[in-house]
Amino acid sequence: MVEPQGGDRALAATRLARERSEARLRALSDVGRAGVGLPKPQATKQILLAASRACEADAASLGVWDRERQLLRVELNVGDLADWEEEAPEDEVYGADQSTWLAGMADGLLSCVLSLEDPTIAPDDREYLDLLGKKSSVGVPLLYAGEWWGELFVSRDHTRESFVMADLDWVSAVAAQVSAALESLEHATRVERLAQTDSMTGLANRRALDQWLDHAIVKWRDHQMPLGLAVVDLNGLKRINDDQGHDAGDRVLRQLASILAQVAHRFDDSLVARLGGDEFCIAVSGHDTAQLVDAAAEACRQGWELLPHGLACGVVVATDAVGSIEFPARLLRLADAAQYRAKRIRSRVPVVAGRPLPADQSVSLTDTDETAAPDRRMFRGRDESSLGHLTDAVLRALDQAPDETARFRLGLVADLVTHHVDGVGWWLSLRGGTSGTVQTVDFSLYRRPSAMDAEELRDELSGSFEVDAYPQTRFALAGGSYAVAADDSTADPAEVAILDGLSATAVIAAGGTDEHGDGWLVEVFLDELSTQGQEMAGVMRLLVLAALHPLVAP
Repeated sequence: MVEPQGGDRALAATRLARERSEARLRALSDVGRAGVGLPKPQATKQILLAASRACEADAASLGVWDRERQLLRVELNVGDLADWEEEAPEDEVYGADQSTWLAGMADGLLSCVLSLEDPTIAPDDREYLDLLGKKSSVGVPLLYAGEWWGELFVSRDHTRESFVMADLDWVSAVAAQVSAALESLEHATRVERLAQTDSMTGLANRRALDQWLDHAIVKWRDHQMPLGLAVVDLNGLKRINDDQGHDAGDRVLRQLASILAQVAHRFDDSLVARLGGDEFCIAVSGHDTAQLVDAAAEACRQGWELLPHGLACGVVVATDAVGSIEFPARLLRLADAAQYRAKRIRSRVPVVAGRPLPADQSVSLTDTDETAAPDRRMFRGRDESSLGHLTDAVLRALDQAPDETARFRLGLVADLVTHHVDGVGWWLSLRGGTSGTVQTVDFSLYRRPSAMDAEELRDELSGSFEVDAYPQTRFALAGGSYAVAADDSTADPAEVAILDGLSATAVIAAGGTDEHGDGWLVEVFLDELSTQGQEMAGVMRLLVLAALHPLVAP
């Protein structure tokens, strides 16, 4: 082998130096990019792992220095750890009086190189390296906004060359990049937290609730993890704003937020959010849903005691007979409908979706007492323009689900129509091909007739019936629609019997045939609490047609 001579050696040394410099620049860049887009815990770990690689270390630790108590608390360990070390320790704390190295840190000597090969190493520092199973280490300070707050500690095992003082500058450069990455992460976390927080009340906002519900629905759908939602509406906010000013209204909103946060404190996995305006909610996962009803009742009790005009609360629990809950929107619509109903009957206790209305909690809707004046939203759905709003809402929802099944799309139509008229609930039935039998395939119940218990209801809804026994159903399956009132002496007796069994006053229905030749029927049932909806049968016919035959993008 011919060794390089003269200028060749200089050229080789220059090339090696350049390659090492480029490698270190890439390593620093990796530290800066590590963890981008990840949640804070995972991002912090990736940053520390990148720092360990950049320092050619076998392990790295992130410690926070408590100046007042003169101790170092280890927040994270990564890499080749000793048997006793934990990645995210809860109580790995070292006092300045336990280590010569930490005592120097307490005195302002923020950087330290330790090596078992150093004959002058302090006995306690040697003992610590032995405890870690490492041969050498470097500790350098971490800065945040120019202030020293912690330490990057990297170490090598006995198979590697020891760190020496010449390595201090490089490890300090890596630590500076770690500090910058952590500072950027903290800023991003703070921005995200602000983006998910209601500025007035400090509660979560609608964006945070949507994210929480996305995870909770998966746990309910895949593992039947109990899930519930209480929607709360502050009564009389407009009156407070008009009479006392918006500052007074804001104070009452914050007072309601405090009440809800207090009653939700009993739940580990929960979220209290402001949906907007005067509407709030408590979302709970993994707890007995009866506890959510109890918490909502306590919120109502305090609300009617402490707030000027009380509140209205609607609750939905996924384990009740309310139909399938596969998406957050269904859960929210059921809870919102229950809350709307509580406001209409001026209930001082929660109204629970799919359960009978609370006894002795309603007042006459013709009550003219000014102090009990209904909220303006009691009339939503009654003005002529609201029909256009409903149509727009349904078509927008269908446009966002062009590739979903007919069952899913028809469920969207049924849910939005039922919510619009404050119906009892809806049923979705299927007639396969030319079969003479129709089978209920889905339902959503907003409130249960007092005469029926949950099991009776499930039996009623899981059955099938012969098409020939219901002429109007046969007409609807062919693409028609109809409306039947319980007091209509000319109506089909079979249809009236169904209304009587459900304590419903009317039903509106529409149907049609999909591309496979299967017939579908959507029925929305009304009672005395519903807005007038029989005239909507024709509109529902068009919406069902839009659901069965979605537009195909060019």
